[in-house]
Amino acid sequence: MFSNGDIYDGYFRQGLFEGLGVYFKFKDSKWLYGMFKNNECVEIINTGDGFPFALIRKSQEFIGLVATNPNCIVI
Repeated sequence: MFSNGDIYDGYFRQGLFEGLGVYFKFKDSKWLYGMFKNNECVEIINTGDGFPFALIRKSQEFIGLVATNPNCIVI
């Protein structure tokens, strides 16, 4: 989770979003699922409104990945 409430759940490479992932934008309450490269979504697979409960993994692996990114906070 980022300080603005946004959430990214997906793969990282060298601290950047890389590979399949879900990005939830808190302010707009919208999400997108797609392919990321260097922190940018390069291919949108799906989008939606509201929190993407079915797509967000609640695993220790995810928490560990987020904790290693200096731009993220874990609550």
